[in-house]
Amino acid sequence: MRGIFFALLFFNVIAFGWGAIMKSNEQVAPAPKRPSANPYENIPELVLLEELSPANKEARVTNLYSSEYRNEAVGVKPSPAVNAPEPEPVKRHDGKPLCELVGPFGDMEKAEEFIEKLKGVEVSGGVKEIELPSGTGYWVYLKPLRNRKEALRRLSELQAKGVDSYVIPKGELENGISLGMFSQKGLADARLKEMSAVGLEPQLKEIERSYREIWVMLNQGEGAKMSKYTWENLLKGINMLERRQNYCLDVASQ
Repeated sequence: MRGIFFALLFFNVIAFGWGAIMKSNEQVAPAPKRPSANPYENIPELVLLEELSPANKEARVTNLYSSEYRNEAVGVKPSPAVNAPEPEPVKRHDGKPLCELVGPFGDMEKAEEFIEKLKGVEVSGGVKEIELPSGTGYWVYLKPLRNRKEALRRLSELQAKGVDSYVIPKGELENGISLGMFSQKGLADARLKEMSAVGLEPQLKEIERSYREIWVMLNQGEGAKMSKYTWENLLKGINMLERRQNYCLDVASQ
């Protein structure tokens, strides 16, 4: 037993000595750098202008108002300026610009009210009376007389016989006598026969009939400012209105 005890003691002494030698040769690792508790240590120190020399003061003021210096001081990278282009007017394949049309309005007053609504959302426009075709008409008439006086005398004679008629006031048939306007040729032919039967010499003329509608036309490029939500708000409570597009400078009959 005594031999085992001394043997264990001997080995412990050797192990202790070896550990001491290895520890002395070990390089101590540098302690990790702790983050600074001051978040503003990288920001340049503030210096009063009164403390600077005249030369340094001028250079300091120049750098202070430099956008690059200000951005670097707060850790912000300058971003390139973006100039948003204005919306271009919609164009057809022939290159002519198109404008938005809203209508038809029942009268001029309602159209003007809508113009005021457009102004409220900073959109400009104007009222346009558009002439639209309504088909072919057939005009039965008596040829024009030399002057207004003769036309009125002839009208009195016809009305005395019970013929429904009136003097044509202007145009290529001025001072003629109208005997009726018809939308169907069959009705016009029947009127011709009727008037011929009472001893008159009626004439027949085909004409292109038209009518006028009141629309609001937005100025060129203004329609691009309007979102779907804005259109819905503007047209709320206004029935029977349509939105169309037409040439901005040509609002003749379509």
